[in-house]
Amino acid sequence: MVQDFSGRSIATGAAEIAAAFRTEDEARISFRDALICAAALRPGAGTILTEELNAGRKIAGIQIENPFL
Repeated sequence: MVQDFSGRSIATGAAEIAAAFRTEDEARISFRDALICAAALRPGAGTILTEELNAGRKIAGIQIENPFL
C-alpha cells in the first residue's frame, strides 16, 4: 500500500506555494486547503474529495466534492 501511494505523491515546490497564496486570497480558504488544491493541479486532478470544503464549489479549476453527501 505504501508503494502504491508513494507513486502518487508529489513534491511541493515554489510554484505550488505561490499558487496556494493566490488561491488562498481569491477563494478565501485556508492556506493548507489552497496548497492541497495547488498540489492537485500539478498532476492534472480535476476533482478533490473532501469534507473540509464546500461541495459543489470549484476552486482554482478543481471541482470540490464531498464523498459522504
